[in-house]
Amino acid sequence: MSAKSWMSYLSLLFGCICLVIFVDLHTLTPMNSMHSDPTNIGRLLLYPGWSMLAALLLFTFVFAVRYFDALEDYIAKLSYHSLVPFLSSCTLLLSFFLQLRKLKHTLTSLRTDAESMPVFDSIGLVNAYTASLFFNAHIVLFWLSFSILAGWWVVQKRKN
Repeated sequence: MSAKSWMSYLSLLFGCICLVIFVDLHTLTPMNSMHSDPTNIGRLLLYPGWSMLAALLLFTFVFAVRYFDALEDYIAKLSYHSLVPFLSSCTLLLSFFLQLRKLKHTLTSLRTDAESMPVFDSIGLVNAYTASLFFNAHIVLFWLSFSILAGWWVVQKRKN
């Protein structure tokens, strides 16, 4: 692969990481809920984050297909052909369970007391408290692992 494609891939990855950090910084927690600014910058950053993630997934899928095609041309160890999909599947499951843990933690921390409803029921699903649930490092890692696994699957199906 050319240096230009690697530079564009790395810039997309860096941009995605920066947007994850910015969304997380602008998501309010119950400890700093004294914030009186009605704007939700974290919510505004979700849309460029999702579009950048979609472009990153497309690049990752194409790179994975090219990588596994090139790997088929070389005589590689048989374990290496199954090691990358296995690690990708493990990363996929790990990021899924970490996202579930984050969701559970957010739901329990947003309750004001034991009998009341969570905060997002009264002020909407995507708000200043829950913006990091919809775009975070676990989601980026999940979809990157999924695109690597999909690239491997396409090469395996094409081989048959």
